[in-house]
Amino acid sequence: MGLDNYASRSLEDVELTEDDERAFEEAGLRLCGGVFSGAESSFRGKMYWDLIFQATGIDIGENLTPQEVRELSALLEIFEPEELAEFSVEHDVIKGPHGAEACADLQHFFRICAARGLGLIAWS
Repeated sequence: MGLDNYASRSLEDVELTEDDERAFEEAGLRLCGGVFSGAESSFRGKMYWDLIFQATGIDIGENLTPQEVRELSALLEIFEPEELAEFSVEHDVIKGPHGAEACADLQHFFRICAARGLGLIAWS
């Protein structure tokens, strides 16, 4: 099963403004992309699902409303990137482990989403 995640203003279809796209581009995030994801405003969710679920209890395999994304972002912000990386203990090509740099990028991705009122589309 694949999982790609997309920041979006709609949970029906990926919808971002030019300002949204620019915010992600300027962030310089280096999250893993998939076959269809990998633009600045999307990532390969399968890579980070375990880490995010272990740290927050939130399933990014489901669409998340803007409110749910704000909650997810707030839960991720509790941790320093190094602390968040400690949730990524599984040694697997896909699932990790992920270092502090990737964790900081995940935190930044969701911080952008929360600040801009974006939801998250899960496509598998």
